[in-house]
Amino acid sequence: MVNMLLPLHCYDHKGRIMPPRWLYTLLLLLCTDWLALIFSLASMGQTSQLLSILYPDKAVLGSRLLATLPFLVVLLFLGNRSRLWNKGCYRWRWAIKPLLYVGIISSIGAQLSTMAREWWEFHWTPAVFLLLNVVLLVSVVRSRHLSFMVKDWCHRDQTHSALHNATDADETRLG
Repeated sequence: MVNMLLPLHCYDHKGRIMPPRWLYTLLLLLCTDWLALIFSLASMGQTSQLLSILYPDKAVLGSRLLATLPFLVVLLFLGNRSRLWNKGCYRWRWAIKPLLYVGIISSIGAQLSTMAREWWEFHWTPAVFLLLNVVLLVSVVRSRHLSFMVKDWCHRDQTHSALHNATDADETRLG
């Protein structure tokens, strides 16, 4: 009998705990600077114009990109978890929470730095990003789902591995 710690929708087809949806949402919202950079680079010939509209001070863009780099790394780990597992890489899972904490601290620092340059005048953008960082911090600290997920993503034992290999072979043959 299998002891399920979370509701059924929290597991993938192989029985592994999936990352919570709120984590993806918050990380994507906090990585909007990266999305703006990628979007501006994709629009040929107007990159500098778009970036100058969104970020009049280039130092702000650089500090925000650097501050949210740990969030981007976590998103890459989460998105490539199957590939990493198939290659036998399991230790990266222990870096998820520390990377989130480093990202939260550096992102809050970047927002406070931006606010200090503006002489602490209220602006919606830094306020919303600060709020998102606080929500992410509270969620990471209190989330049982995230703790269970990191513990669940350990290396497979031999019987578990054989079962997954048989399932993978069946999926390959059928699909």
